[in-house]
Amino acid sequence: MSVASIADLVAMGRTIELPLELELKQLTAFDKAVGKNPSVNLEQLQIEKIFRLVPGVRLVGLSRWRGRAVMVKLFFKPGGAARHLRRELDGCLLLSKLGITTPTLLAQASSLNGEASLVISEYLQDSRSLGDHYSQASSVEQQQEFLYKAIDNILQCHRLGLWQEDIHLDNFMLLPSADDSQVFLIDGASVQDHSQAGSLARTQSINNLAMFFAQFKITEETLLEKACEYYCRHRELERLDWSQMLEIIDTLRTQRLDKYEKKLFRATTAHACRRSLNKFLIYDRRMDSPAFEAFLSDPDSYIEKGELIKNGNSSTVARVTIGSTDYLLKRYNIKGFWHGLKRLFKTSRASNSWRYANSLQMLGVATAKPLMCLERRYFAYLRQRAYFLCELVPGDHVLQLLEQTGDNTVQWSKIEASYSALFDCMKRYRISHGDMKASNFIYNDSSLYVLDLDAMKRHDSQYSFSKKFTKDLNRFNKNWIRNKFNQGQLIERSAAKLVDRYRNLLD
Repeated sequence: MSVASIADLVAMGRTIELPLELELKQLTAFDKAVGKNPSVNLEQLQIEKIFRLVPGVRLVGLSRWRGRAVMVKLFFKPGGAARHLRRELDGCLLLSKLGITTPTLLAQASSLNGEASLVISEYLQDSRSLGDHYSQASSVEQQQEFLYKAIDNILQCHRLGLWQEDIHLDNFMLLPSADDSQVFLIDGASVQDHSQAGSLARTQSINNLAMFFAQFKITEETLLEKACEYYCRHRELERLDWSQMLEIIDTLRTQRLDKYEKKLFRATTAHACRRSLNKFLIYDRRMDSPAFEAFLSDPDSYIEKGELIKNGNSSTVARVTIGSTDYLLKRYNIKGFWHGLKRLFKTSRASNSWRYANSLQMLGVATAKPLMCLERRYFAYLRQRAYFLCELVPGDHVLQLLEQTGDNTVQWSKIEASYSALFDCMKRYRISHGDMKASNFIYNDSSLYVLDLDAMKRHDSQYSFSKKFTKDLNRFNKNWIRNKFNQGQLIERSAAKLVDRYRNLLD
């Protein structure tokens, strides 16, 4: 396929056919990373594979150039391509100049009329990001090994006075070799130069490290604490109190959540979005299939032929089958005229479930994976009936689990620890659940799954959070009063102590 202009590429959005041939000129080749050769023309460059695409802005892909595989980063945002190219080039050249291991810069180019700019760099064949290695590690020890490889690279940058604005594991590529594995830092555009002052100052270093740690889930903070000690020891900095570091991390995580939640209702790499006068739809792109399209055309029929779990006035819940996979579908009903009038202008409970299921997953709190939010609408904005589709979490809710267990004190101690971790997360990020009855929690595979997120809320003020969180604690405590399972009184007292502890923390 040949692209006549960058306007065509912008118009393609996410549906770019490969191979993609670009006619770009004004090529400047580099000798290694520094020192330019005379400019020559580049007539065509064919992109064979796309690694990352931000529609209308930039593309990162695999190409062939002068007989070798290369990595191409193409910038084509109208009015911004040259600026983005400059940032990328400056960062890559700076990393190379200071001796940071980074892919070799091979060339830069732009279109004849200046509509687009691109950078051609070395392709790290057989490399994988530290993020991939970390997520697929078979043990905590392996995770720690990959984490420390990133910390070593961050240490090197900080010693040389470099700050990384977009600092996360996927920006570190691990290339295996015969002797050892090399870690390459990519994304030069995110590097900021503070080298005139020498090493990065302690406060700057800690803040940049906290930005890195904020990308991880709360369940991984034991590893992060060790990584922080490792950093301070090798940087020869005074050991940082971990509680102080957590405060910085919490602030940065909250900012990430704010930014992330704004993206949850538009098309992204992970989610597809469709809008029309009579509906709003957002869903996980991995659901795309003819079976899913058939489901979208008439979700009510799937409830009718599915396994009904709840049939209430305000909501209907059913186990449904799409293709060959079972899911949980929740339909939020309109109970009557006045209820319908009230719901027209309010955020739907389905969209609230979608928002917080995604946010909880980002934090590392177990919940049913969100797959779809569908709102029926009048005139594009006035809301009617809504639907929320999520994965089906196996297992019984916590009361049923305790009732089925003979000696349930051991089981309860695990469940109590999970609730304590959940309450800690809710307190740190000012999240209230809204309905803490036991049937909204499933304990399975050593994880406490938080369900029924219709009324969940992340609060801006401590006052409103404390008020709602106190109600959550009271409802949680009510679950265990005068239950008939074994060791019921022991569990009741234990739950009451847990509630008192978190009430006192609010004072």
